[in-house]
Amino acid sequence: MAMNTPIAFNLKVEFLRNLEVYTYQMVYYLLENEALATKAAMTALLEVSRRDEFFILPSSSQLAILKKTAIARALAVKQSNHAE
Repeated sequence: MAMNTPIAFNLKVEFLRNLEVYTYQMVYYLLENEALATKAAMTALLEVSRRDEFFILPSSSQLAILKKTAIARALAVKQSNHAE
């Protein structure tokens, strides 16, 4: 796949669905709250979905980026929950 070839939306969705459970498990482990974990996981997946380069990286790099993003979103959700 060429670097400048846009990735079809349905392929992105399918790819991200395969990472959904992993992402949720990761953030749930940190947050221990289903509602907050759902919000953090959805936000993290949405964030990486906006980066076309994410989809052409090696899987190890994808997982590293997703992990970093998910942890950051979990911390942000936790902070905003404490602020309320």
